[in-house]
Amino acid sequence: MPSLLDSLVNTFSENNILSRYLLVHSIGEGAFSHVFKAWDQTDKQFVAIKVTVKSEINSIHSSSIYKESWIHKRLCHKNIVKLFDFHEIDDYFIMVLEWLDGGELFDYVKSRVFLSEDEARPIMKQLCEALVYLHDHVGLVHRDLKFENILFSKNKADGSVQTVKIADFGLAKILGQSQSTKTPCGTLFFAAPEILKDESYEKSVDSWSLGCILYTILCGFPPFNGLNDKEVAKNIAKGWFTFVSPWWDDISYEAKHLVTKLLDINPKKRWTSAQLLHHPWIKGEKMIRSESELDMSVLQHESSQKWTIPPVLKTPLDCGEYNSSSSQDPSSLCIWADFQQALLSPNTQSTMQISWDKEIAPYHSETPSSFTPSDSQCTITNVASSFKLKNDISCSTVLAKRNRGGNVPKRHVHFS
Repeated sequence: MPSLLDSLVNTFSENNILSRYLLVHSIGEGAFSHVFKAWDQTDKQFVAIKVTVKSEINSIHSSSIYKESWIHKRLCHKNIVKLFDFHEIDDYFIMVLEWLDGGELFDYVKSRVFLSEDEARPIMKQLCEALVYLHDHVGLVHRDLKFENILFSKNKADGSVQTVKIADFGLAKILGQSQSTKTPCGTLFFAAPEILKDESYEKSVDSWSLGCILYTILCGFPPFNGLNDKEVAKNIAKGWFTFVSPWWDDISYEAKHLVTKLLDINPKKRWTSAQLLHHPWIKGEKMIRSESELDMSVLQHESSQKWTIPPVLKTPLDCGEYNSSSSQDPSSLCIWADFQQALLSPNTQSTMQISWDKEIAPYHSETPSSFTPSDSQCTITNVASSFKLKNDISCSTVLAKRNRGGNVPKRHVHFS
């Protein structure tokens, strides 16, 4: 049976309009769609071809694709992915989209674990400008802002992020001034409290999602976590997050202030995208204040810390992998740990986060008897905290120090 790519190649070659596109390879797929890189022979540029197979969706989803293409085709902003064309043929819905060589912002941040404030600032500014356009000029709420729906082009000199663009308007909705809607949608880690509580909501749900993105970019893990989706949703609904030490210790007050304005549980007080563009952090300025003028919302999230380390669960940015085998001694766990997360700066000490496939719960105990990296390039300086798996095997997160500069690859680490 031919693959979808083979079928599409034949279909495109036989279609007078689509024959201009030469499909190169698959670059990803969503719940109902498949995305391919293609070469546009007419305009001499790469494009992304998003294909939805009609037989894989129902009539309701078909209607949403028509709506998405109608909305997206009318958007024109430097920080929004362009939809060049939309076609419906016998078996497929086809969107021809702008190609960005960096791919998803998710992959970039995951490879870096977290970004400096100087690198995060232009990313957030561009996203704010895109939201001002969507909210104030088009009257559109995106409703599914997350790392996977933000694409970027690379800086040719060093491969860093040059331009970011918002993609995927499948859940977008036109809302008039002060108009609200109630349809529950979005992605849990980025969903606003009012959506989870099944309340009416406005465009400010996008500001909340932006706050989750900013928080995660700056420290490497999301603001809301838990042992399961129910607990995550509960923490989001109550607005329970904290600037976890030591990850947030060296992050500026201005950045924390902006996060609290975005993650305000009260949608009426949550800052709009237009307000965000004038925030001192976005503009690279210091906030002029005295100790008595410290924003109480920032102090509240700094003083109400519920975790001394972030929950080490499977999250959008997890960077470790539980590696088990039938021949493995059950008293020892082998974990591929990414030391880059802990060792980003020479001669500095920070905490490394390791995540497991299995569900865990906080557990404080004595230091494990053995904790030894297999490469002398990294030196463990002390154990920060211990955890206990449900099968009573103890594991730990550690403080580590880099011995010399440069990238440190993944290492095999044993817990006893």
